[in-house]
Amino acid sequence: MDSRKAVVIGVGLLVLGGAAHADDAADELADRIDMRGDRIEDRLDNRGDRIDERLDNRGDRIDER
Repeated sequence: MDSRKAVVIGVGLLVLGGAAHADDAADELADRIDMRGDRIEDRLDNRGDRIDERLDNRGDRIDER
């Protein structure tokens, strides 16, 4: 095997390894974004539940009057 062929093979392996690493990093980033979106959605749901509870309590107090 001549040296140019060895270099081409070596560079090809480096590129493939880098691409695999980049793919893993992209998957991890997508997972983090999904988890962040889930947390935001949970917070909004909780906030909506608290608002509904407050409105129900106010309605009950108004009905008592």
